[in-house]
Amino acid sequence: MADRQASEASYGVTQLLIRFIVGGAVVSLLAALGDAVKPKSFAGLFAAAPSVAMATLGLTIMTEGKLFAAVEARSMIFGAIACFCMQPPPFGW
Repeated sequence: MADRQASEASYGVTQLLIRFIVGGAVVSLLAALGDAVKPKSFAGLFAAAPSVAMATLGLTIMTEGKLFAAVEARSMIFGAIACFCMQPPPFGW
């Protein structure tokens, strides 16, 4: 019983470490990409949302499988489309 609890705790710590490492690397990469585009207000958007999504999908594939992750990815895509559709048109249009 104690071995199982220790194993589950170790698995949880491993998941957190993977999430931190993958998330940090993707945030850094996408922040650099966001810094290259204009306007600079998009930098935070490019850094945060995709990195969280990628880390979540990676862990979901590891724990739940590819089919569950595919449904999750499709939901993320529809959510991104909905957010885009809710934005007012930029000035000058």
